[in-house]
Amino acid sequence: MSPIAPLAREDDAGAAGVLARAFSDSPVYAAVLGPREPSALVRTLVRVKRGFVRAARHHGESRVARAEASGELLGVTLTFPPGAYPLSLRDELLQATGCATTGPVAITRFLRLTAYMRHRHLDAPHFYLFAIGVEPAQQGRGVGKALLGDLHARADAARAPCYLETEKAINVRLYESVGYRVVTDETTPGLGVRMWTMVRPAAG
Repeated sequence: MSPIAPLAREDDAGAAGVLARAFSDSPVYAAVLGPREPSALVRTLVRVKRGFVRAARHHGESRVARAEASGELLGVTLTFPPGAYPLSLRDELLQATGCATTGPVAITRFLRLTAYMRHRHLDAPHFYLFAIGVEPAQQGRGVGKALLGDLHARADAARAPCYLETEKAINVRLYESVGYRVVTDETTPGLGVRMWTMVRPAAG
């Protein structure tokens, strides 16, 4: 694997694809989007994630991992540094461009989920890990841990905590193994999906 590198404009489509495939089994997206045929779900998620990628590249410190020989994208983190979140109205609209294509029912659910997440967001300055995704065929090979290590090195240098949300118990165990602790463990209202918020304390 090549060294972790900043997310560039030319990575937008590839990063959206990696994230779409990585989140195709997400309980949150199943609840928001409703039943969809797998390939149709991935196409929808590509549109959703493309908006997320563009907003994070514009106003964040996002990173990509690549295969050393081929340059293929293996994994992506969408991260906002201290002071970058909540987003500006411009970036909120940029982030929502893909969500706006999902239909009125899904849009209402996205808005409900966003309100829930904002209400529980960490108040202190922090690095917000908005999304991390690894190409499914590459999962379990250290790509995710390398991306997290890159984020944690930046956070430790800034003496800032890291914050994230996850909807999978298996992810909770992974994050706990690299220093995160659970802050909230709740069922999201209106969606019925269990979601955890987690914090990794600032260094020192």
